Amino acid sequence: MRPVALPARSSTTPSLHSTTATSTKPSGLFDVIRLQYPASEFAPDAQYYLAEISFRRREYVVASFNYSMVRRQYPTHPRAREALYKAALCYVELAPPYDRDQEYTRKAIAALAISSVSIPRIRLLVKLSARYGAYAINSLSVSFR
Repeated sequence: MRPVALPARSSTTPSLHSTTATSTKPSGLFDVIRLQYPASEFAPDAQYYLAEISFRRREYVVASFNYSMVRRQYPTHPRAREALYKAALCYVELAPPYDRDQEYTRKAIAALAISSVSIPRIRLLVKLSARYGAYAINSLSVSFR
């Protein structure tokens, strides 16, 4: 049996493994799924992974927005609770020193108060209290009762 030769790839057809398709915009495929197929079963995961990509790039404002979109658009999806917690992590990273406006700190505290992830929430409480002192502890004490 003779091996079958594959047709040559055209130089104009991008490969999934080529540098133009993956390295310049890895979130492009997730955007396509999220925007063109919002009712598909893959749309919530695509939205979540867009947020994950932004979080790992340290684009915390974009990541928190995408995590919040998962929570708002797909509230019954299994990743919705995790997205709320990850949004709180974004707000913690965005929180400025204690002598500045604490909008992101308040958002982090509000998200943690309704989040049901308990062990990571305790770790985050320790991080917040180390950074912001008694303000974070007093604000979060309501959610631990």
